[in-house]
Amino acid sequence: MPLTEKDTFALAQALANYLEANTIGVQATDLFIQQLPETPQVGTVVVLTGGPILAEDPTRRVSFQIQHRNTDVSSGLSKSVEINNLLNNRWNVLEDFPGRFTAVSEAGISFKDDSGNMIFVNNYVFTSTTQR
Repeated sequence: MPLTEKDTFALAQALANYLEANTIGVQATDLFIQQLPETPQVGTVVVLTGGPILAEDPTRRVSFQIQHRNTDVSSGLSKSVEINNLLNNRWNVLEDFPGRFTAVSEAGISFKDDSGNMIFVNNYVFTSTTQR
């Protein structure tokens, strides 16, 4: 059975749990899923995204971004690199989701928000090694 919409949201939650366990942030305080609120100024969000179909079975490959907002370029880039080190080319980091995370972009500033804070964006694909 392929990954369902319910599975992809469970994957996002599992990823947020993993990031929290690795001190990237605290959920509902400065670590969020799908939407980064206006506050706090420094925060991180896991966003499920669409993208090109990169495999014969797109339900086994989920694309997502991790966005990190920061007021300081050096601190923001450092956090973005830290996130990338936790995920890029890593296998089986989520207990309930065996598979591989692969970065599809380098960590860096993508844009500024309306308040002038830098938004650092890391893009990934998760490839499931089992069908759920």
